[in-house]
Amino acid sequence: FKIFHNKIFDSIFLFLLNISGENIYYVKQRNKEEILTRIRKISNLTDKSQNNFDRNIIQIANEIKSSGLCSELNIHIPQNEVEEVNNYFSTKYFFDSHTPLTENKKEFGEKPSGAYMSYDNNTQLNCKPVLKLCLNENIINIAHSYLGCAPRLFSVNTFKTLPNQKAFTHGYHRDLDDFLWLTVFVYWTDTSEHDGAFEQIKYTHRPSKNLKKIIDTNFKGLSYDQFYEQTLGYSNKPEIDYVKLFGKENILRVYGNSGKIVAADTAGLHRGTTVKKERLVTWIRYGVTASRQKNYSYEKSVILTQENQQIFQKSKFKSVLQDLIPN
Repeated sequence: FKIFHNKIFDSIFLFLLNISGENIYYVKQRNKEEILTRIRKISNLTDKSQNNFDRNIIQIANEIKSSGLCSELNIHIPQNEVEEVNNYFSTKYFFDSHTPLTENKKEFGEKPSGAYMSYDNNTQLNCKPVLKLCLNENIINIAHSYLGCAPRLFSVNTFKTLPNQKAFTHGYHRDLDDFLWLTVFVYWTDTSEHDGAFEQIKYTHRPSKNLKKIIDTNFKGLSYDQFYEQTLGYSNKPEIDYVKLFGKENILRVYGNSGKIVAADTAGLHRGTTVKKERLVTWIRYGVTASRQKNYSYEKSVILTQENQQIFQKSKFKSVLQDLIPN
């Protein structure tokens, strides 16, 4: 009876979670942890993977838990695949915005008016190297270890950042996508310290002793939830000098050659920087639910080409893409 009762309770919990709306993602940290505990329990009851992660996977996950970011995943992308991705997206229609919005769709050959060119899920997941990365065993295991349950890929965002343009994402901000998620991003073009680097402030992604010490010293002893709410949003917040408050040593600046892969919890304060030459990057986000992103996506599902459908069907991790690709 107890098992039957738990199944009913879990079904009701998942139903209520599904219809709750996006305000639930703004709940206090203590409530997020309670929801996470229930999601993990339900997920791990049905998860058939062995969860025997090697030491390297666990070490990467622990580094992200501690600092918020790991810039050395040691996952190799062949140069021919890097070139394939750059050539592929250079001939596709795009959206004149940071993420796809139907009203901003532009045909191939048209000129963008802003700082970004982005691509929809059908375009992205029919790019073979991108699809393979979404299903990459090491990446999925890192996400699984970090999240504490089987991950669900809820967002892929491939975009070009255009030179000499100011953008709202160049101010420090947090993403708010799920109760917990991991962002894996890939540079398809070379970046340098002063040309296309990504920045994230250590410790700002979750409560910790390191963050509490900084909050107590520089934020008048705010609680974590107060600090979190005060630093939400995309404004540049001129009243907050993040460099002074956190110190240069706590601002991680990530850049590297094409093919570099980075994993971060982008609930932490982060920003992009301006570029001198065109930069192409893909962000892949794995969470514990379908995420609040489902409220913004106009694509109900992705239709793969025959070749990509074969890659997808052969993968033992295809359930990770359950929210984007129908099985």
